[in-house]
Amino acid sequence: MNKLLKNSVQTIMLFLILISLSGCDNKQAHTTLPVAVYVTTISKTDEVEERWFNATVRAKIETDFGFRVGGKIVKRLVNIGDRVTYGQPLAQLDITDYQLAIGIATDQLKAASVDAKQAASDADRFKRLVSDGSIASADLERQKSRLVAAKAHEEQARRALELAQNKNSYATLKAPYSGVITAMSMEVGQVVAEGSPIVSIAKDDEREVVADLPEGIANQVSQFTASAFSFNNNDISVALHLRELSPLATLQTRTYHVRYAPNSSFELASFPLGGTIQLRLSRQLTSGTTVPLNALVKTSREPGVWALNSAGNGVVFVKVNILSYGTNTVIVVGVRDNMRIVTVGAQKLDASMKVRPIERKFEDSENNRGNL
Repeated sequence: MNKLLKNSVQTIMLFLILISLSGCDNKQAHTTLPVAVYVTTISKTDEVEERWFNATVRAKIETDFGFRVGGKIVKRLVNIGDRVTYGQPLAQLDITDYQLAIGIATDQLKAASVDAKQAASDADRFKRLVSDGSIASADLERQKSRLVAAKAHEEQARRALELAQNKNSYATLKAPYSGVITAMSMEVGQVVAEGSPIVSIAKDDEREVVADLPEGIANQVSQFTASAFSFNNNDISVALHLRELSPLATLQTRTYHVRYAPNSSFELASFPLGGTIQLRLSRQLTSGTTVPLNALVKTSREPGVWALNSAGNGVVFVKVNILSYGTNTVIVVGVRDNMRIVTVGAQKLDASMKVRPIERKFEDSENNRGNL
């Protein structure tokens, strides 16, 4: 019995030793198996950094305005989207009160004119009376003063009539320039206050491109060349120059408002007013190399890339300095010309691993095409 038990224990121990040795062999075989990775040969050239943003075509001059007098609207003569010309009537106020004011001012002017004429006639008569000694010189001086006052009252009445006539003309809202109606907040029967904005007109012969840029770009916007592209046709483009940069960021989005103008005022005529377009900002980089974004590895040390060793069967970690990020690329300093770097599988590598490189083009690496 003891002998049988002893033989069983020996058999089990031998079996466990064989399993352990087999596991070691499999582990060793697994660790020595090369890891397949995609690699791309990087060529250093003069790089162009590009940034794309959505932008809007707006009129350079767009004004909100309203009546210069208050009253009740009795006519609305235009609608949103209508094209108007300089001086064209847009709306009309009730002019009953203004007509009454003109009548009152007219009567006051007539009365003041009569008083002025009478004062002038009296002054002439006083001159004759003074010459023959009928009245004293002091009486003539007092009459001259009354004449001056009468003429002043006449001029005041004339100005009051002119003011009443102006207010009557202000009851008709007219276009200050030719353009297109972009907004309106008035209806017939509505009572509006003096100066209350009720209509917007865009002067569409001069257009601009308006966009909101993040802080990182806004701080360097003067270094970029700008151009506008149509969403429907990238062959249609217009060169732009920076006209205005807001000094303050918006509170909600923390972006900076910019306005770009074309070199010629008519170059944006093919883009619809208020339409969305693409704003391209670009600049030439004198240093740095563009690599696919998925090739970048961020370790506890510094960012870098995995490059093939001279034998082509292993990798070495190359530290880089990041200049800027693109959509699918990153511009770095530290990558040598014609260096072969890992573009897929880089996150799972370490310096002790053996690799089996698979070449692919930069364009495929940039767009992350291809699976291991």
